[in-house]
Amino acid sequence: MEIIFSNENSEYSVEFEKNMIIFGSNDSGKTKILSTLSESIKKGKAIINALKCNKDDFDVLFFSEESDFSDEFSFTKSNIFRLTIYNSIMESINKEKLLKDVNSTFDKIDKKVNNYLDQNINVFFDSRIKFDINIDDLDNIINKFTNVYINDLDENKKVPKSFKRMLIYQLSLLNFNDTKDKFIIIDDFDVYMDSNNIVKILDFISKYSSLNCHFILSTSNPMVYNYLDENFEIYKVCNGKLNKFSNLEFCIKRAILKNEYKKTEQLISFDKFYNSNISLINNEDINIFYTKYFKYLKNNIGIILTSELINFNPTEYKCNYILTREKIELYFLQFICDELLTDYKIIDIL
Repeated sequence: MEIIFSNENSEYSVEFEKNMIIFGSNDSGKTKILSTLSESIKKGKAIINALKCNKDDFDVLFFSEESDFSDEFSFTKSNIFRLTIYNSIMESINKEKLLKDVNSTFDKIDKKVNNYLDQNINVFFDSRIKFDINIDDLDNIINKFTNVYINDLDENKKVPKSFKRMLIYQLSLLNFNDTKDKFIIIDDFDVYMDSNNIVKILDFISKYSSLNCHFILSTSNPMVYNYLDENFEIYKVCNGKLNKFSNLEFCIKRAILKNEYKKTEQLISFDKFYNSNISLINNEDINIFYTKYFKYLKNNIGIILTSELINFNPTEYKCNYILTREKIELYFLQFICDELLTDYKIIDIL
């Protein structure tokens, strides 16, 4: 899946098979990019798989950080909960008969109230007061008197925000047209969620995403990188640009060779050294790096993905920093910074 979209200032291109996630610092532009993506697909202004899409070609659902998830559980507007549950059964109900029966009951109340008014109040005034309870739309009843309970709890008061978010994400899958490709776009998907809930929602997304149902997320939480699987393509917003994080093996190879390059005095540049020796790096070397270093560096990669500036090995920790144990780790993380356009300073070389 390749999507090209743009706003008045920038053009973006993303590519993924199932899902993608955009990392970035706060105020880096993630929300603007996702909002632009959502509107471009909805309005038929995006190019998808080399074809200009038409309006309504795809189902698109966009949640911003400001989305009121309590409203999504109410019956006061056309929201997910209502569209998923309420509208699906209304066609089987005889609305006219139900309204007639309801109004017939209220007419009896009207008659008693108006009789009381005529006998006790209207006789003392020149103007006549009359009550008329009239329901002309079933929505008037549904909207006003429907309370939603989750696990027997009133959701507006007692259900955690993280639980409501997760349930809405799950309900959103039920409200799509099966004949269309689907995009569920969620800005700051992990707001209000602890690590356990982040893992749960990512597992849920991996389970229910497919080649025609795609989740597009954003986050500023560096820990999220630890929980991602192969179902997510990773992007970072930095300096207004959207960069794909896809050359992990390339960074590993460069780090291994940079480590060898620094061990001995070389009369050639590192790039020449790299090009001359890259063929010597084999799969076993890559696997050794993964086993010995990578799993300990994932937190640091998450920090790079969510930062504009990184300080390596500082002597004081009143800044955004990363600590490395060996020079090869430092080289590896430097190359990741270079790929993602992340500025860095080396305060204290190992």
